[in-house]
Amino acid sequence: MKPARLRFPLSALLFVLAALPGNRSAYAQVPAVPGARSADAEDRADSALATGDSVSAPAQAQVRAPLPDRAPSGNAGLAGPMMIPAAKPPGLAEGRVHSYLDDARLYVTSVAAAIEYPLRANLSIRAKAVGDWIAILAADAESAPADPHAGHNAGHGDHLEEDDNPIIADAVSGASARVSTSPVNSRETRGEGSVGLVLRERLGNTPATLSADARGSHEPDYSSWFGTLSGQAETFQGNTVISAFVGAGRDRIAPAQAPAGQIGRWPANQSKLSAGFSVAQTMTPRLLVSGGASAGLQIGRLSSPYRNSLVGITYFPEKLPSERLRVTTFAQASWYLGSGAALHLRQGFYADGWGVTAWIPEAALAKELGRALVTAKHRFYAQSGADFYRAVYTDRNGFQTGDLRLGTLYGQTGALELEYRVGRGAGGKAPIILTGEYGISRLEYPDLYPKVLLSHVFTMGVRTEY
Repeated sequence: MKPARLRFPLSALLFVLAALPGNRSAYAQVPAVPGARSADAEDRADSALATGDSVSAPAQAQVRAPLPDRAPSGNAGLAGPMMIPAAKPPGLAEGRVHSYLDDARLYVTSVAAAIEYPLRANLSIRAKAVGDWIAILAADAESAPADPHAGHNAGHGDHLEEDDNPIIADAVSGASARVSTSPVNSRETRGEGSVGLVLRERLGNTPATLSADARGSHEPDYSSWFGTLSGQAETFQGNTVISAFVGAGRDRIAPAQAPAGQIGRWPANQSKLSAGFSVAQTMTPRLLVSGGASAGLQIGRLSSPYRNSLVGITYFPEKLPSERLRVTTFAQASWYLGSGAALHLRQGFYADGWGVTAWIPEAALAKELGRALVTAKHRFYAQSGADFYRAVYTDRNGFQTGDLRLGTLYGQTGALELEYRVGRGAGGKAPIILTGEYGISRLEYPDLYPKVLLSHVFTMGVRTEY
């Protein structure tokens, strides 16, 4: 039997390393909680799951507001969605390792490295590489019934009661934990790389940044290319930061074996367009507010060759529309509380042309403790299902899907992050910033049983200037 397709965008979800130029401030990062996610096509962007800004990630770096009572080394300074880089930036290097596991036997290790090198005082080149190693441990052969979701080679034979209760796919990563009927493990690797240029100029009295990035990723049966052009400007003596981006890309899906009856439909392509803007405004020395919106359009073959929909007691390849418009908005406030502490509140909203909507409130509290910065984060996620989503369909008319992430779901994520500065970072060698984070997520699918998926994410990272 053919193992289930492993579709895993954890690197897109957890690494926003494309925004690395924002890291060169001495202020510690307190990002929106947790993870921006790029519009990375097909399963990587199938829904708004785990993010309210799934199509706006390229525009979201961070901005810092001045602390009212301390030098710029204060770690708990206000943080918004974007940051204007320094006029003469040093080089920057960063590396991160993420480890993901859940109770559906999905294990993922992701490694990312990024570097930025100044070619001139106003021009830098940057590059990023990401590798994902995905493993799904097979269930005990005696306790794991055949699951037609595992692949289209599985025939439409007798329906088992357990087929109505498939192991839930991981909505955060996008990977599927529905393994094959074979008692062996399923494994896959994925690589992604990007390169870009960053130009910093002053337009009159307004510092401005223009950047261009190209990104590509490859898997045995999936390739993706995407380009982004973004710009940001700091006005009104640095109190207002305006940012915008546009992007376009193309994906190709080439399954090793097409679903039954669909040999002529694969390989298939998908085109992507995205654009967005955001504004951050310093209201007082202690308060920063920001907001923005973005949209993404996917055109082409949006169905997956590895997913089936359940019609009555039989599974058939899913049928999805050939277009999907996705819109996200957010509003955020960051408030410096004094004594090295800052509070960050964010409200996100997502809607798309398939009827999926999501409401995403988030909060983070950061506290500076000497050389360390401790941040506690929480996020709630509530999503309505697509107009055509059903756990079980009565006939084959209209659009149909077996993607659980297009159904109703609720999620809660909590995380605790620690940053520690090694080195003084003033008048000499730049500090080395060490980071560690643990997060736990609980996703609930009201339409299915089992209804709950628990997952854990461990993160370690290091960054520095040179």
